[in-house]
Formats: sequence, structure tokens, C-alpha cells
Amino acid sequence: MLQADPTIKLVAAAFREPFQTNIDNFLAELSPGEMDVFSFHQYGGGSETDTTAVYNRADNFVGGVSSARSKLNNAGFTNIPIWMNEWNIYLTFSADQTLRFMRSEIGGVFDALAYKYTIEAGQVDAMFSWNAADGTYGKIRD
Repeated sequence: MLQADPTIKLVAAAFREPFQTNIDNFLAELSPGEMDVFSFHQYGGGSETDTTAVYNRADNFVGGVSSARSKLNNAGFTNIPIWMNEWNIYLTFSADQTLRFMRSEIGGVFDALAYKYTIEAGQVDAMFSWNAADGTYGKIRD
């Protein structure tokens, strides 16, 4: 692709969680210049039904970004930007069957807190929230 268009940015690898050990193996196989941006997904996890408990998890993403940065640095990719290109309150929508959290003001506050804490930590270059609207699971009501 780079031969066809040298301005293309190679974004790798959309790992499900930044703590996975296979990230180290993946990075060990890369050479400088084979990746312009590192991306991963992360989720708040859990199945809390208490609003305060959900809000208290909003800073969990900071640890994920720190883990990704550490793995990149250890592999020699110290200047590679990090994109958290999918994230949400829960790992699965089955944890929020009534969509009480992810499709309400609670989800909006959680998202704002997640952005705040993660950006303030200074190690993430972009954050893309999971699935804003798709008619079924999106964060925005139809």
C-alpha cells in the first residue's frame, strides 16, 4: 500500500485489550516503519448496576493506555501514537440488557469522565467511542 500511496498511515492492530500478552509477540515481528499508529479496544468490564460504581470505573482506561505505551516503548516504538479505537462501559451489551447505562445520560457522563481521565493522563492520542448508533446496540437512541 505504501508503494501506491506513501501518505497512507498504517494503523495496527485493534487488539481487544491492551493487556494481552500476544501484543508483545506482534510487536516483536514488526520493523520500524511498518506501523504508524497502534490501536486497541478496551471496555470498562463488570456488570455493576449502581450508577456510582459505573462512574468510578471511568478511570480504568488510564491503566490500559499505560500498558499499551509500556509495551510499545519496550519494543522500541517510542514515538508511535496510541488510538483507543473502541471502548464502552461494558464488554458486552448482555451486561446492560435494559440499555439503562449505555443508552442514557449515565453513559454520556461515563464517556465524558473516560475522556477526561484518559486524556489528562497524557498517553493517548485519540479515542473513538464504540458504536454511536446502529439501530440495535448504539449509544444513541433511535
